[in-house]
Amino acid sequence: MERGVLQKRKRFNTAGLCIPKYHYMADVRDKVNRIIEEYVDQDEYFTISRARQYGKTTILYLLQEELKDRCVVLSISFEGKEEYFTSLQNFAEGLNISFYKTLRKTHPRLAEIFREEICRTLAMETLGDRITALCGQAGKPVILMIDKVDKAADNQVFLTFLGMLRERYLRRKVGGDATFDCVILAGVHDIKNLKMKIRPEEGQNYNSPWNISADFDVDMGLSVTEIESMLREYEEYTHAGCAQR
Repeated sequence: MERGVLQKRKRFNTAGLCIPKYHYMADVRDKVNRIIEEYVDQDEYFTISRARQYGKTTILYLLQEELKDRCVVLSISFEGKEEYFTSLQNFAEGLNISFYKTLRKTHPRLAEIFREEICRTLAMETLGDRITALCGQAGKPVILMIDKVDKAADNQVFLTFLGMLRERYLRRKVGGDATFDCVILAGVHDIKNLKMKIRPEEGQNYNSPWNISADFDVDMGLSVTEIESMLREYEEYTHAGCAQR
Protein backbone atom coordinates (compact mmCIF):
# COMPACT_ATOMS: atom_id res chain seq x y z
CA MET A 1 0.00 0.00 0.00
CA GLU A 2 1.33 3.42 -0.97
CA ARG A 3 2.37 5.78 1.78
CA GLY A 4 -0.44 8.12 2.78
CA VAL A 5 -3.16 6.06 1.07
CA LEU A 6 -5.82 4.88 3.51
CA GLN A 7 -7.27 1.49 2.65
CA LYS A 8 -10.98 1.41 3.49
CA ARG A 9 -12.47 -1.76 4.86
CA LYS A 10 -15.93 -2.94 3.99
CA ARG A 11 -18.56 -2.51 6.66
CA PHE A 12 -22.25 -3.10 7.30
CA ASN A 13 -24.40 -0.09 6.52
CA THR A 14 -27.89 0.63 7.83
CA ALA A 15 -28.14 4.31 6.91
CA GLY A 16 -28.77 5.44 3.36
CA LEU A 17 -27.27 4.15 0.14
CA CYS A 18 -25.34 0.87 0.15
CA ILE A 19 -22.53 0.54 -2.40
CA PRO A 20 -21.00 -2.91 -3.12
CA LYS A 21 -17.47 -1.50 -3.12
CA TYR A 22 -17.76 -0.22 0.44
CA HIS A 23 -20.50 -2.24 2.14
CA TYR A 24 -21.46 -5.82 2.83
CA MET A 25 -24.62 -6.32 0.82
CA ALA A 26 -27.29 -8.91 0.24
CA ASP A 27 -27.27 -10.26 -3.30
CA VAL A 28 -30.43 -8.71 -4.77
CA ARG A 29 -29.55 -9.26 -8.42
CA ASP A 30 -32.63 -11.40 -8.97
CA LYS A 31 -34.81 -8.61 -7.57
CA VAL A 32 -33.15 -5.99 -9.77
CA ASN A 33 -33.44 -8.20 -12.85
CA ARG A 34 -37.12 -8.81 -12.16
CA ILE A 35 -37.80 -5.07 -11.91
CA ILE A 36 -36.02 -4.55 -15.23
CA GLU A 37 -37.78 -7.40 -17.01
CA GLU A 38 -41.29 -6.80 -15.67
CA TYR A 39 -41.35 -3.01 -15.43
CA VAL A 40 -38.49 -1.15 -17.11
CA ASP A 41 -38.42 -3.25 -20.29
CA GLN A 42 -42.22 -3.02 -20.47
CA ASP A 43 -42.04 0.80 -20.45
CA GLU A 44 -44.01 1.04 -17.22
CA TYR A 45 -44.41 4.06 -14.97
CA PHE A 46 -44.47 2.92 -11.34
CA THR A 47 -43.77 3.82 -7.72
CA ILE A 48 -41.56 1.86 -5.33
CA SER A 49 -43.33 2.66 -2.07
CA ARG A 50 -42.02 0.98 1.06
CA ALA A 51 -41.18 1.99 4.62
CA ARG A 52 -37.86 3.60 5.46
CA GLN A 53 -34.76 1.38 5.55
CA TYR A 54 -36.21 -1.00 2.95
CA GLY A 55 -33.41 -0.31 0.49
CA LYS A 56 -35.29 1.84 -2.02
CA THR A 57 -32.36 4.18 -2.66
CA THR A 58 -29.98 1.25 -3.02
CA ILE A 59 -32.31 -0.47 -5.50
CA LEU A 60 -32.43 2.72 -7.59
CA TYR A 61 -28.63 2.87 -7.56
CA LEU A 62 -28.32 -0.78 -8.63
CA LEU A 63 -30.91 -0.25 -11.37
CA GLN A 64 -28.97 2.75 -12.64
CA GLU A 65 -25.73 0.77 -12.69
CA GLU A 66 -27.38 -2.09 -14.56
CA LEU A 67 -29.13 0.13 -17.12
CA LYS A 68 -26.62 2.92 -17.75
CA ASP A 69 -24.94 1.27 -20.74
CA ARG A 70 -28.14 0.69 -22.72
CA CYS A 71 -30.30 3.56 -21.50
CA VAL A 72 -30.07 7.23 -20.69
CA VAL A 73 -30.80 7.31 -16.96
CA LEU A 74 -31.83 10.52 -15.23
CA SER A 75 -31.53 9.73 -11.52
CA ILE A 76 -32.35 12.58 -9.16
CA SER A 77 -33.61 13.05 -5.61
CA PHE A 78 -35.95 15.55 -4.00
CA GLU A 79 -33.93 15.40 -0.78
CA GLY A 80 -33.04 18.96 0.22
CA LYS A 81 -34.94 20.43 -2.73
CA GLU A 82 -37.76 22.13 -0.83
CA GLU A 83 -37.27 25.36 -2.79
CA TYR A 84 -38.32 23.54 -5.96
CA PHE A 85 -41.91 23.44 -4.78
CA THR A 86 -42.53 27.12 -4.12
CA SER A 87 -43.81 27.74 -7.67
CA LEU A 88 -44.20 26.09 -11.06
CA GLN A 89 -41.36 28.25 -12.38
CA ASN A 90 -38.98 27.20 -9.60
CA PHE A 91 -39.95 23.55 -10.00
CA ALA A 92 -39.39 23.55 -13.77
CA GLU A 93 -36.10 25.42 -13.43
CA GLY A 94 -35.00 23.12 -10.60
CA LEU A 95 -35.63 20.00 -12.66
CA ASN A 96 -33.99 21.63 -15.65
CA ILE A 97 -30.84 22.22 -13.57
CA SER A 98 -30.95 18.70 -12.11
CA PHE A 99 -31.30 17.14 -15.57
CA TYR A 100 -28.43 19.25 -16.90
CA LYS A 101 -26.09 18.30 -14.05
CA THR A 102 -26.94 14.60 -14.33
CA LEU A 103 -26.54 14.45 -18.11
CA ARG A 104 -23.37 16.53 -18.11
CA LYS A 105 -21.54 13.65 -16.42
CA THR A 106 -22.80 10.88 -18.69
CA HIS A 107 -24.17 12.40 -21.93
CA PRO A 108 -22.70 15.89 -22.39
CA ARG A 109 -24.24 16.32 -25.85
CA LEU A 110 -27.74 15.72 -24.51
CA ALA A 111 -27.05 17.94 -21.50
CA GLU A 112 -26.96 20.94 -23.84
CA ILE A 113 -30.75 20.62 -24.24
CA PHE A 114 -31.10 21.79 -20.63
CA ARG A 115 -28.27 24.32 -20.58
CA GLU A 116 -30.38 27.45 -21.03
CA GLU A 117 -32.68 28.83 -18.35
CA ILE A 118 -36.37 27.92 -18.50
CA CYS A 119 -38.87 30.36 -19.99
CA ARG A 120 -40.49 31.88 -16.90
CA THR A 121 -43.91 32.47 -18.48
CA LEU A 122 -44.36 28.92 -19.80
CA ALA A 123 -42.07 27.05 -17.47
CA MET A 124 -43.69 23.61 -17.39
CA GLU A 125 -44.40 23.66 -21.13
CA THR A 126 -40.79 24.57 -21.83
CA LEU A 127 -39.56 21.73 -19.60
CA GLY A 128 -41.91 19.33 -21.36
CA ASP A 129 -40.61 20.37 -24.77
CA ARG A 130 -37.03 19.80 -23.60
CA ILE A 131 -37.94 16.34 -22.31
CA THR A 132 -39.41 15.58 -25.75
CA ALA A 133 -36.21 16.81 -27.41
CA LEU A 134 -34.09 14.68 -25.07
CA CYS A 135 -36.09 11.52 -25.74
CA GLY A 136 -36.15 12.19 -29.47
CA GLN A 137 -32.39 12.71 -29.72
CA ALA A 138 -31.16 10.10 -27.24
CA GLY A 139 -31.20 7.16 -29.64
CA LYS A 140 -31.92 4.81 -26.73
CA PRO A 141 -34.55 4.47 -23.98
CA VAL A 142 -34.67 7.35 -21.49
CA ILE A 143 -35.53 6.54 -17.89
CA LEU A 144 -36.41 9.00 -15.13
CA MET A 145 -35.82 7.97 -11.52
CA ILE A 146 -36.82 10.27 -8.66
CA ASP A 147 -36.00 9.33 -5.08
CA LYS A 148 -37.58 10.87 -1.97
CA VAL A 149 -40.78 11.89 -3.77
CA ASP A 150 -42.45 12.23 -0.37
CA LYS A 151 -40.75 15.62 -0.12
CA ALA A 152 -43.28 16.79 -2.72
CA ALA A 153 -46.19 14.72 -1.48
CA ASP A 154 -48.60 17.49 -0.50
CA ASN A 155 -47.75 20.02 -3.16
CA GLN A 156 -49.86 21.24 -6.06
CA VAL A 157 -46.71 21.90 -8.10
CA PHE A 158 -45.83 18.20 -8.04
CA LEU A 159 -49.41 17.30 -8.94
CA THR A 160 -49.03 19.47 -12.03
CA PHE A 161 -45.78 17.72 -12.94
CA LEU A 162 -47.45 14.29 -12.63
CA GLY A 163 -50.20 15.59 -14.89
CA MET A 164 -47.63 16.60 -17.51
CA LEU A 165 -46.01 13.16 -17.36
CA ARG A 166 -49.40 11.51 -17.77
CA GLU A 167 -50.35 13.70 -20.74
CA ARG A 168 -47.12 13.00 -22.59
CA TYR A 169 -47.27 9.30 -21.72
CA LEU A 170 -50.71 9.03 -23.30
CA ARG A 171 -49.66 11.05 -26.34
CA ARG A 172 -46.66 8.77 -26.84
CA LYS A 173 -48.95 5.75 -26.81
CA VAL A 174 -50.81 7.08 -29.84
CA GLY A 175 -47.68 8.06 -31.73
CA GLY A 176 -47.38 11.60 -30.42
CA ASP A 177 -44.46 13.31 -28.72
CA ALA A 178 -41.49 11.36 -27.46
CA THR A 179 -41.24 11.17 -23.69
CA PHE A 180 -39.68 9.05 -20.94
CA ASP A 181 -39.83 5.33 -21.70
CA CYS A 182 -40.00 4.54 -18.00
CA VAL A 183 -40.55 6.62 -14.86
CA ILE A 184 -39.69 5.28 -11.40
CA LEU A 185 -40.68 7.21 -8.28
CA ALA A 186 -39.47 6.04 -4.88
CA GLY A 187 -40.90 7.06 -1.54
CA VAL A 188 -42.45 5.86 1.68
CA HIS A 189 -46.01 6.25 0.39
CA ASP A 190 -47.72 5.26 -2.84
CA ILE A 191 -48.20 8.37 -4.97
CA LYS A 192 -51.78 7.29 -5.64
CA ASN A 193 -52.62 7.71 -1.96
CA LEU A 194 -50.79 10.92 -1.15
CA LYS A 195 -52.76 13.91 0.05
CA MET A 196 -52.42 16.70 -2.48
CA LYS A 197 -53.07 20.40 -1.90
CA ILE A 198 -56.15 20.62 -4.11
CA ARG A 199 -59.35 22.57 -3.58
CA PRO A 200 -62.24 20.54 -2.12
CA GLU A 201 -64.36 21.07 -5.23
CA GLU A 202 -61.67 19.31 -7.27
CA GLY A 203 -61.94 16.15 -5.22
CA GLN A 204 -63.34 14.20 -8.16
CA ASN A 205 -59.96 14.60 -9.91
CA TYR A 206 -58.01 13.16 -6.98
CA ASN A 207 -55.17 10.89 -8.10
CA SER A 208 -55.94 11.21 -11.81
CA PRO A 209 -52.50 12.54 -12.83
CA TRP A 210 -50.80 9.28 -11.82
CA ASN A 211 -53.42 6.66 -12.69
CA ILE A 212 -51.19 5.45 -15.52
CA SER A 213 -48.81 3.78 -13.08
CA ALA A 214 -48.45 0.02 -12.93
CA ASP A 215 -48.93 -1.78 -9.61
CA PHE A 216 -45.53 -2.64 -8.16
CA ASP A 217 -45.58 -6.02 -6.44
CA VAL A 218 -41.91 -6.92 -6.04
CA ASP A 219 -41.15 -7.98 -2.47
CA MET A 220 -38.57 -5.47 -1.21
CA GLY A 221 -37.86 -7.43 1.96
CA LEU A 222 -34.70 -9.50 2.15
CA SER A 223 -35.14 -13.25 1.80
CA VAL A 224 -33.17 -15.79 3.82
CA THR A 225 -31.08 -16.56 0.74
CA GLU A 226 -30.24 -12.88 0.22
CA ILE A 227 -29.25 -12.43 3.86
CA GLU A 228 -27.09 -15.54 3.67
CA SER A 229 -25.25 -14.07 0.70
CA MET A 230 -24.35 -10.97 2.73
CA LEU A 231 -23.09 -13.00 5.68
CA ARG A 232 -21.14 -15.25 3.35
CA GLU A 233 -19.49 -12.21 1.78
CA TYR A 234 -18.56 -10.93 5.24
CA GLU A 235 -17.09 -14.29 6.21
CA GLU A 236 -15.05 -14.58 2.99
CA TYR A 237 -13.81 -10.99 3.24
CA THR A 238 -12.84 -11.41 6.89
CA HIS A 239 -10.98 -14.66 6.25
CA ALA A 240 -9.17 -13.11 3.31
CA GLY A 241 -8.08 -10.21 5.51
CA CYS A 242 -6.79 -12.57 8.20
CA ALA A 243 -4.84 -14.58 5.59
CA GLN A 244 -3.16 -11.42 4.27
CA ARG A 245 -2.05 -10.48 7.78
